[in-house]
Amino acid sequence: MGHRSYLYLTSKDEEKVDLFEANNSLPFFWLTLIDNKTFNDKVKEWEASINYELNHTEEAVEKYFETHSLNIQIPIEDFKRNSSQGTLFVAKFYPETIDLYKEFLVIIERNFKNNQKLEIDIFQLSAFEETLNEFTKPIIDTIKNIEELKLENVTFLNTDDLIATGTGFISIFFKENSASPLYQEAIRNRKKTVVEDKKRDVYNKQELFIVIIILIICPVFTYVTFVGFKKDGFSFSVILIGIFNILFYMFSLGGIKSQIKGYKELKKNK
Repeated sequence: MGHRSYLYLTSKDEEKVDLFEANNSLPFFWLTLIDNKTFNDKVKEWEASINYELNHTEEAVEKYFETHSLNIQIPIEDFKRNSSQGTLFVAKFYPETIDLYKEFLVIIERNFKNNQKLEIDIFQLSAFEETLNEFTKPIIDTIKNIEELKLENVTFLNTDDLIATGTGFISIFFKENSASPLYQEAIRNRKKTVVEDKKRDVYNKQELFIVIIILIICPVFTYVTFVGFKKDGFSFSVILIGIFNILFYMFSLGGIKSQIKGYKELKKNK
């Protein structure tokens, strides 16, 4: 199960313009477009939204989110200021990526209208962490380092994969031709090891909860199989239930093993 993140342009009067997206990752170039005040303000809104959702009915929550967005909104003036600082940071610490970074900015700028805001939708990714603070702290630290031109604890960018961890993937809904030369070169240069890394075990507490529930239910079907065998012997229904019971055991135990490996990998990379 994956969690997606999106970068797009919005306005009150026009449809949103999808630009970039990512799966199970937060592209570093996106973070260069956010200043610390904007992000900290959004974290407070996230905390308020979580508390509201815990203490209100589903209907009330739906109405709440009609007027409260989880997305980070960036007006064009902030985009220009933050991207200028981002350019300084990338040029200083990742000079080999500066041309791709500038191309990334051009794609946004040439579609940015004065009545629009840039929106970054990353809240889904918080599901990978036990708490909201675990999700937001590395982002706050990274944005602070960008603003102060320091290279400390910047873990979001992997230069072996400048698409998943740099620009993000150009959206399939993006109307313009995505064949910008540096972007296409970065696509081609994605290393095999990084592509294979997408198949790694990814920790997801919701998925872990599901496989644990399945494992808890399995003994019930084991008992049903046993009772059926005592009564009817190796009947078709008994054999069928028994086979499914074994498959559910395998699925749940394999899922738990995968989640444990994913959790260990997550902690190791922090």
